[in-house]
Amino acid sequence: MDDPRKVEGGSMPTSKKMVFLSSARAVWGGENSLLALASEIQRQNLADISLVSASEGLAELWRSEVNENVRVVRGGGRLRSMATFFWAALRLPSNSHAVAFDLIVVPPLALLRGVLRRRGVRLVIDVHDCPRPEQRMFVSIRLAAARFDAAIAVSRFAASQLERALPTEVVYRPVAVSERLPGFRFDQFRTIGVVGRIDPEKRVEFAIEVMRSAPADLQLVIRGSSSYAADGYAEKIVASAADLGSRVSFEGKVPKELVFDGLDALLFVSDREPSGRTLAEAQASGLPVVVVDAGGAAEFVQHGISGLKFEQNSSSSALTSLLALRESSELRETLSRGGFARARDEYDPATQARRYVDALERNEVGTNAAAGPRGVAGA
Repeated sequence: MDDPRKVEGGSMPTSKKMVFLSSARAVWGGENSLLALASEIQRQNLADISLVSASEGLAELWRSEVNENVRVVRGGGRLRSMATFFWAALRLPSNSHAVAFDLIVVPPLALLRGVLRRRGVRLVIDVHDCPRPEQRMFVSIRLAAARFDAAIAVSRFAASQLERALPTEVVYRPVAVSERLPGFRFDQFRTIGVVGRIDPEKRVEFAIEVMRSAPADLQLVIRGSSSYAADGYAEKIVASAADLGSRVSFEGKVPKELVFDGLDALLFVSDREPSGRTLAEAQASGLPVVVVDAGGAAEFVQHGISGLKFEQNSSSSALTSLLALRESSELRETLSRGGFARARDEYDPATQARRYVDALERNEVGTNAAAGPRGVAGA
């Protein structure tokens, strides 16, 4: 494998500076997207990039996959993390882009806007998570976001959650895509997968509800580990599926290379997901996908071509889509090829890294008076 830190073409180092600030305590889909994006920016020498992280695990992966420019700070609870990143922001390099990669980082950077702007630091929010109105931080984040210079969102849905006066561009996140469509067997349809972090936002209980009305020969496999904020959700889900016996299995976290192994389709049920990295990875692997028609993930599927959509909150609609796949191997192959083609066109890491940096440059302080989402890079 090529070293992602190797400068392509032996070009001279760039003068652009980008600092990503992440308060994440664990590495989930958003952090994997960050690593994929950063490694390509580094490989193509698009910018001088670095990371400020509250996670030693993320920092170690950055050192391995991107470069040595990483600083670990002490995280913790919400207020402690805010204080930590307030002081970390005072050490940001002049004439740089400071990219808040978590919502907790937004308020402390907003407080320092005047100081940072005098030093030529431009404040950008990477919107791959959406604050909900019921969350305690919702109002403070929305107000703080208004003091930023720009935002880059993972989907139109994610962009719509922000302050509308903030110049925003949509850039789909990179996913590794093979040169050729991986081989799948389309002569059977038995195993449906739900893959990803196990927490209430993922709505795993909805997938279990769908299975209650499904034919007895269909199985649901749930892969992923519980998030630190799930508060017993995984245990409740396991208990709720007990009456379905072996038709629902919980496999926990599996190696990345085996995440879609043995599955005949991916069922994506979260209607609050900003984008859904798992969905994009499934398309890149050639696995047919069935997705709810709400939230950011719906943007990733053209119904009948790159996947199937079902009506939000309708288990019967979801089951209808799954049964359509079950009855037609031709449809399964069509969706496999269509999803893979979309992945090749819109998730390519090298292309999306350039689009991300280009979006930052178009939103330089004082040069962009546009407001609201400006379009999709990769659509």
